[in-house]
Amino acid sequence: MKLKKQHWVPQSYLKAWCDPEASATHDPYVWCFSKDGKEVKKRAPKNLFLQNEFYTIHLDDGARDLTVEHGLAGLEDAFVSLRDGRLSKRSVLSPEEDLLLRAFAGAMKSRTRGHLQHMQRQFKSALDMGESVRQQMLARSPSERIGMAPSLGPMDPESSMTLEELRELAEGSVGPMVVAEVQVQLPILSQMNLAVLCTDEPLGFITSDMPCAWFDPKPTRGR
Repeated sequence: MKLKKQHWVPQSYLKAWCDPEASATHDPYVWCFSKDGKEVKKRAPKNLFLQNEFYTIHLDDGARDLTVEHGLAGLEDAFVSLRDGRLSKRSVLSPEEDLLLRAFAGAMKSRTRGHLQHMQRQFKSALDMGESVRQQMLARSPSERIGMAPSLGPMDPESSMTLEELRELAEGSVGPMVVAEVQVQLPILSQMNLAVLCTDEPLGFITSDMPCAWFDPKPTRGR
């Protein structure tokens, strides 16, 4: 099946971490370490961080919508060209290249399995709460429901969602969620200062199965 195996960390991104001393007769590989450092193994990028049909949207007629997978692949290709070209030469980026780099960062933050599972857990909690309220309302008489309406407050259709919409977010395809997050994040990222860190150290940088993270230098009070 075409494009069944889908990476939540791109192969093209991981190839930058391939061991340069690997034998020419051996498939390129990266060194992988467990969090506690006790487990060390060599894995080819094509075998890392992937899941069948991860971004695929399954339509009602059984068809596979690969729009998100194709979109991410196009972004990856553009990033690799930028990384191996102007970034490797430490050249000043054009406005279009600057925007591309920010979009790639936003996608890398939004597309990983760990992040998306976290988001689905949040929506599942909201869904469970909504289902509980629904069951409580159904157990009451029509007159009791009418009497409770003022305490629930007005419903704003612009900022609210149905239980079915919540269920789709909690249990459906994660592909649309990735697109929505990048669309929200990109205007915010575009307002931030951009800096590219470089190193000449032989060991270079490390990466992980969640290669992009936000850090707020001004955390919420009380944390």
